[in-house]
Amino acid sequence: MLVSDKEMFVFSQNGENFVLDPNSQLFWRITSELILDSDVLENNYSKLLNYGFFKNHNQTKEKKLFSQFDLSNLVINPSTKCNLDCWFCYSNQYKNYNSNELNLKEIKSIIQKALDFKIRNKSNSPLSISMFFASEITIDFNIFLEVWEYIEDIKVDYNFPIYMFLPPTNLMDFSNDFVEFIDKYGYLAVSLNFLNEKQRKTVVQNLNRFENTVEKHCILPLNAHMTSFFDIYTQLLNHFDCVSMRPVRIPHDSRYPWTQDSLELFSKNMQTLVFNLLDLNDEELLQMLLSLGSSDYFVRYLDRIISRAKYTERCPAGKRAAAVNPDFRLYPCSGFIEIEEYSFGTFDDLNNADLNKVISSNLNSKPECKECPIRFYCGGPCEDWKSKLNISKFESVNHIECTINLIYFKNSIFLISKLYEKNPEILTNYAKEKGIEYMLSYPLNFEDFVLFFS
Repeated sequence: MLVSDKEMFVFSQNGENFVLDPNSQLFWRITSELILDSDVLENNYSKLLNYGFFKNHNQTKEKKLFSQFDLSNLVINPSTKCNLDCWFCYSNQYKNYNSNELNLKEIKSIIQKALDFKIRNKSNSPLSISMFFASEITIDFNIFLEVWEYIEDIKVDYNFPIYMFLPPTNLMDFSNDFVEFIDKYGYLAVSLNFLNEKQRKTVVQNLNRFENTVEKHCILPLNAHMTSFFDIYTQLLNHFDCVSMRPVRIPHDSRYPWTQDSLELFSKNMQTLVFNLLDLNDEELLQMLLSLGSSDYFVRYLDRIISRAKYTERCPAGKRAAAVNPDFRLYPCSGFIEIEEYSFGTFDDLNNADLNKVISSNLNSKPECKECPIRFYCGGPCEDWKSKLNISKFESVNHIECTINLIYFKNSIFLISKLYEKNPEILTNYAKEKGIEYMLSYPLNFEDFVLFFS
């Protein structure tokens, strides 16, 4: 770490060395010889200071999700029924003491309270509503259809858009009504426990019941026992249009807990994934990257590094999103349901002060993130990780989540730098296809950049 007017983060990945300016979010590759001579590195950094480079290095755009609560996403949790027993599922935490289920009348009442809240607060932002059953939507799909029809009827009465989204399904058993709806809806998200071989086989068979025009997205909870990421991606992409792999947030006493050993294994698997990708030809590589889903953690860092957008908030939970459980109480997201310290009451007593006590509104107010070099790529820690690991939300850094994020970041930087050498058009075409800004139009070699800037 260079400590001067600003801090630079120097790190190694797969035998190569990099330097990152956390504030401008510019990164450069440096030679092995150069990193051994800290005077040379410090000298180049000093040149940039003298040239006035860092005076304007807040030019990247900040992505503030919302500074005050403005309800834009409502997640209703009406049931805990399921036809699978996934060890990492949220519903396992509260199904034993939450036997209530919301009926159609109660669900409509919740939606109406949300709409009244937006009108009361003069909010014109769109409202998306989803029914995350913390279980399996196909079991009570008729309720979803009735709620869908209800929203279609009432949305014309409001001056802001109202949408109803279908949550992921485990796709184990479903009715013809579900098939007909999906064929018209045009999109299907499947949450898949990759370690459950029976589910994998059943899902592949059941996918054939839907039209080829339906976009099929596989959401894959990544746990500490999974390996060979490239093989997992390619295997699932034989059946799905896109795949999102994201680490599960689980307690330390779970079936496959995150430990120091499992983090090291995860790091090795990520390195292998990157080299597997680099072995593909340009067309195959571009297609593979574009097949990573919007909620995939690897693509999350790829996109943020390429666009250099600053994220000062991690997600909209508690800012513009709320989850409702069967007792009508509100929580930042479904992962917090039945954890009372995270509840902020009901719509009847909701106010901004309540929310500020639950989740800090901005990355800059989190002392544990102040010195983190990738803070603006990450946006801050997930409170759900902390609660699952029994870590006080006021404690310092969450080692597991931060280590996972840093592993994703370093491997993303390495892949991007290699693609830049191999064929820069892969990156520019990727950015164009994704609709993100390409903000790496500068020499990625540190020595060349110093000469270029001077």
